[in-house]
Amino acid sequence: MTKAERRNWTPQGKSLINVSCNLCQSSDHKLLAIENGLKVVKCRQCGLIYVTPQPIQEELKRFYAQYYPEVSEELWYLAMHRLFKADAKRIEKVLGRKGKLLDIGSGFGHFLVMMRERGWEVAGVEPSKLAREWAIKKGLIVYEDRFEDVKPPKRDFDVITAWFLLEHVPNPLGFLKKAYSLLKKGGYIFVRVPNIDFLSIFFFLRRFERFNYMKILLRKLRRDTTDENSLFYAIDPPAHLFGYNKGTLKAMFKAAGFEKIKVINEKMVYRGTMLNHFIDYGIYFVAECLRFLSLDHLCLSPILTVWGIK
Repeated sequence: MTKAERRNWTPQGKSLINVSCNLCQSSDHKLLAIENGLKVVKCRQCGLIYVTPQPIQEELKRFYAQYYPEVSEELWYLAMHRLFKADAKRIEKVLGRKGKLLDIGSGFGHFLVMMRERGWEVAGVEPSKLAREWAIKKGLIVYEDRFEDVKPPKRDFDVITAWFLLEHVPNPLGFLKKAYSLLKKGGYIFVRVPNIDFLSIFFFLRRFERFNYMKILLRKLRRDTTDENSLFYAIDPPAHLFGYNKGTLKAMFKAAGFEKIKVINEKMVYRGTMLNHFIDYGIYFVAECLRFLSLDHLCLSPILTVWGIK
C-alpha cells in the first residue's frame, strides 16, 4: 500500500476462487509465500508466479472502486511524469509516426494528455469513477467498463498501452488477446510491470522479518509503502495477482499472437527522497550492466517494459 493507492482490503470465503496457471493452464504449482492471507505460488510447468485463490470479479470491482484516494491525482503525476515522457519518445520511435492510441488503466489521464499534446488521437479505459471523472474533465474520452468488456466503435488502434496493469488483471492472457484484436495490423502494444525476478528477494528477506534492523532498512528502501505488513511482500495481493519476469512476459505475449517481442529494464517511478532516487538509479545501472554482460539475457531491474507487434 502506498499514499497513492488503497490496497488494505482482502476478500474472504465465497468471494475467492481457485485458479490454474493463466499461461499454460497447469494446476501443478509450489507455494512461495502467503501474503495478505492469500497464497502466492509458482507454476512448476512454465514458471509463472500467481495468486490462488483469487477474488471473484465482483470483489475486484469493489476493490478498484476505492483504489484511488481522493487526493492522489498529483501524487500519480509526480510519480509517473518522467517515465511517461520516455514512453512517448520510445513509442514514436518504434512506430515511426503519430497515430491512434488506447491507454488501458488510464487513471487520471496524465499519459493521455501528454500524448494528445504531441498530436495523437487518444482514448482510455478506467474502472475507477474518481479517476475517470478527473480524466473526462480534461476533455478525454475514457471508457468506464472493464477492458475485457469495452467495445470501441472501431478496432483500429495503432498503439495500446498498459502501464502497471497486467499484474492486476485476473486473466492477463485474455487481456492481451483482446488488445491484439483491437490493434491494426502492424500496431504495437506497450506494457510495464514489476519484475518478479527482482522482487523475489523479499521471499528470502521474510526469514528475517522478526529482526527490527531489517524492518528499519526496508522502511528506508520502500519509503512509498505505508503498510508495515507489506514491507516484505513481493506480490501484495489482491492489488497484484501475478508476478512476471522476462521469460514469462515473452511467453505470454507470444501466446496472445504478438511478434518481435522486446523486454527491457526500466527506470523506477519517482518516489521518496534523494536517497531513494540514488538507490533506484544504482539498481537500474547494475541491472543494465548485467544485461550487457549476459548478452541481453538477464533483465533484473525492479521494473520491466515490454512491447510487441501485431
